[in-house]
Amino acid sequence: MKLHLARGEQHVYRNLWYKGKVRLQVIGEWLPRQVELVWVMSDLDSEQALDFYRQRRKIEERYRDRKTLLGMGG
Repeated sequence: MKLHLARGEQHVYRNLWYKGKVRLQVIGEWLPRQVELVWVMSDLDSEQALDFYRQRRKIEERYRDRKTLLGMGG
């Protein structure tokens, strides 16, 4: 399994089994504006999993920015 992507690439490995019990999708995404490659593992549809991940990332970034703004650490 290739776990390296170039900038701008996305790849989905579908129907992988974790410990023979849980079916997963493994999604790799490296958008041109991103600093690093992102891998998401989920039992959801690949697009739904990426949407949830992107939403969560935005929340974390906003929380970090607010903490920095208020002098509460980075």
